[in-house]
Amino acid sequence: MTPNIDSGLSQRYDRPRALCRPFFCLINLCTRAYRRGAFLIISSILAFMHIKPPTSAPTKVGASALQDLPKFIVSLEEFPTSPSLGLYSFVEHSLSFDFIYRPGQGDRLFVLFSGHANRERLTPPIFQRWSWAPNFPGHCLYIADPMLQYHDDMGLAWYFGSESVDITPTITKIVRTVSNGIGLSERDIIFYGSSGGGFAALKQCPRMPQATYVVINPQTDITKYKSGHVETFLRNCLGGRGRDQASAEFGERLSVFHDAKSLTEANIVYAQNTGDRHHLRSHLQPLAEKLGFPADSSGVHGKFEVLLFESEGGHRRGEPLELVPTLLGKAVQKSKDVGTAI
Repeated sequence: MTPNIDSGLSQRYDRPRALCRPFFCLINLCTRAYRRGAFLIISSILAFMHIKPPTSAPTKVGASALQDLPKFIVSLEEFPTSPSLGLYSFVEHSLSFDFIYRPGQGDRLFVLFSGHANRERLTPPIFQRWSWAPNFPGHCLYIADPMLQYHDDMGLAWYFGSESVDITPTITKIVRTVSNGIGLSERDIIFYGSSGGGFAALKQCPRMPQATYVVINPQTDITKYKSGHVETFLRNCLGGRGRDQASAEFGERLSVFHDAKSLTEANIVYAQNTGDRHHLRSHLQPLAEKLGFPADSSGVHGKFEVLLFESEGGHRRGEPLELVPTLLGKAVQKSKDVGTAI
């Protein structure tokens, strides 16, 4: 029987068409999504693609590791436009503030706070994730906690200040000054911090509601933190008050619960290690209950996103390196959403 040549050719050409059909369907879906305004999803995927995970743990550096950085004594009122790489210092409320500005590529300013520092090894000013700067898709602003330089036994002060001086407004002023100097708006700012640094980031929410916040295993109430670091802090910064007395007198500054409304209105990515049982149960869960959503699974609740992850090492290890691109990608996308909404 003579084979049907036309039929064979048809089958030969139909096979690659069938293989290519899913690809053409994808192109068609992307085109239609773009027309409908869903291009934000595509841009989010691209953001993830261009963010590489760090290659080392989020270590801290102190004064001895910063000798080669250019140093500037400045006034925030006369801060230069288009600032250059360097360690900047100024005095306010009789306290010496230090921050590092590192210019980068992109139209975002990442503001980084530090958690607890080993004072036997590090001398203030102390900055965390300095080695990660190349991994952030934008400019970086590292802010040191000024209180550490006045107490050699203290490695964590939550950017609180003292009983007479609340340094939260000064932190806001630093961020606004730098962002204005490089031509960025509040919605272009992304705060990033873990543990005590995460607490400091969340305390900026009422002051900068259009910014975006990434916090990892943060304390949400300092007095509920199961650590001797709290007693050291209370002795040095709040006159030796006990936890209950400090909470009664300074509760609004020691907790983010008083800022509940602002926490529901700001873009927040709250990453919590389920292996860090204390921070899951005593910090995330009470806050989630206050804000009216569950904390037993990852989920998006308005602008507040909970991202649960499991990692060995509990609280000490911070975020896994492979999780960093996800956190930054989500933050960049939320930042873009703010700009689109406006």
